[in-house]
Amino acid sequence: MADVLHKEKMKIILVIPPPFYAGEKLGAFNKHDFELLAPVLDGFSLMTYDYSSHGRPGPNAPLEWMKDCVLTLSPEKGKQRSKILLGLNFYGQDFTSGGGGPILGSRYVELLTKHKTEKLVWEEAVGEHSFSFSAAGSNHIVFYPTLKSIQVRLDLARELEVGISIWEIGQGLDYFYDLL
Repeated sequence: MADVLHKEKMKIILVIPPPFYAGEKLGAFNKHDFELLAPVLDGFSLMTYDYSSHGRPGPNAPLEWMKDCVLTLSPEKGKQRSKILLGLNFYGQDFTSGGGGPILGSRYVELLTKHKTEKLVWEEAVGEHSFSFSAAGSNHIVFYPTLKSIQVRLDLARELEVGISIWEIGQGLDYFYDLL
């Protein structure tokens, strides 16, 4: 199939899950799979987001985890690694003690406007901003991309010599594109 598509001047990019999740839980795609497919595919959109979950609140995509995901699949710089597209999320998460869920740009702005007294906190260890607030008897912690968090991820992609992919255009804030 790859030969036929390449003859038609089409590129094949495969979306892949991370090789491992929080707590070192193994993913469904590993280095062996990558090495097997790299010679015939043009790219791999690596889903380096959704690190945390409603049952385990935290950052969307800790920097060190993102880096480790790339290095696990392709430890050496070069042609194979350059086929990896580091996945960037343009959405966030609003975690509560009862679960929470994903939030888009409009909801994020709404929360910031409603809770003006709360401060954004830069979480250096993970390279993300968060803020906390209480509403309707529930404590919330929100992780959402910012220009700074996106910039450090772009810097990481340059350092690793990989490209980027975005999940998903239209979910974030318009000024995110100023960095691209």
